[in-house]
Amino acid sequence: MTDLTQPTTIPYDAAVTEVRDLFTRAERDLWRIAEIVARLEPKHGEGTLKKFAAEIGRKYGMVRLYKETYLAWHPIFENVNQLTFLPLTVASPLNEYPDKKRILERPKLTQKQAKDIMAQYEQAHPDPSKKPKPDPKPKPPREALERALAAIDRRRAAGEPVTRALIEEEAAVSPIIAQEAIAIRGTEAKQAEEKVVFSKSKQKQFDATLARALKKQQLEQEALFQARVSARITEHLTEYGLPQTLKDWAKAIDAVRYRKGVMKFEEYRKIMKCLHPDFVQHLNPPPEMMAAFNEAFRIFKQYELLLCNDKENPKSTPALPTLAELHARRAAYEAAQKAKREARKAAKTTAH
Repeated sequence: MTDLTQPTTIPYDAAVTEVRDLFTRAERDLWRIAEIVARLEPKHGEGTLKKFAAEIGRKYGMVRLYKETYLAWHPIFENVNQLTFLPLTVASPLNEYPDKKRILERPKLTQKQAKDIMAQYEQAHPDPSKKPKPDPKPKPPREALERALAAIDRRRAAGEPVTRALIEEEAAVSPIIAQEAIAIRGTEAKQAEEKVVFSKSKQKQFDATLARALKKQQLEQEALFQARVSARITEHLTEYGLPQTLKDWAKAIDAVRYRKGVMKFEEYRKIMKCLHPDFVQHLNPPPEMMAAFNEAFRIFKQYELLLCNDKENPKSTPALPTLAELHARRAAYEAAQKAKREARKAAKTTAH
């Protein structure tokens, strides 16, 4: 079983090899999909491709592009496996490029480079069958809107009422133009009312005050967030983590307390005495044997709890604290820390 507490790593060279194989397999699979689409049985007539796209959960345009790409490129290859070094996404923009074998001389071609090559080819060899895009329609003249705006300004300067019907009649414009002009002047007036002009010193003071307010708001939000996180962590530890830890601790203590062992404690002590470095040293063993005895002594020592019976060699086990005792300890620790902080703060105040 893998130890989940230790980070697991993958050897670098093995990772490079495996990922390259995965990418190659992905390209081969994509070309295979294109081949399947191109050779699909016309079960539903002309609607077969749309039906197939719906069945596999893909857009019809993408499935059609796969088919067109395969039909455009497969004649220069013996089988689909030879297409794997050229990604389908790179080949598709060049479906109408005439010299495809020249493209194969650039195995590291990117999709952007393929699009640039096709754009240059289309610019140098325009297709006469394709109609040029018509120029966008020019915007209608603003003379009518200007007349309506001028009529609004004149009536306001003269203190006369401004309504759609009056502007429509005076400027000889349509109701839509009159309403648009009234909306424009209304927006401008509202913006002028909301705009406040400060002197440089007042503007600087305002900016500083606004920055302090924003900083204070940010600190309050961060403090609130930290408080909510701390409360949630405390709730989780109190309701789930701490009780489970105490339960596991109790099981471990019981396992030590009621251990049966496999040998008598006197037998264990005799073996430990024979392995002890002080005893072995009188035999004048070679250095490598001395190191082996030391290692054996260390290994045998750590299995004492498993080998010996607790009744013959009882070990003291700590008493488990209750949940209330743990909370009390934590409260006492926090109170002590708070007192230290207040003492440091008072000392700084007295020093100043």
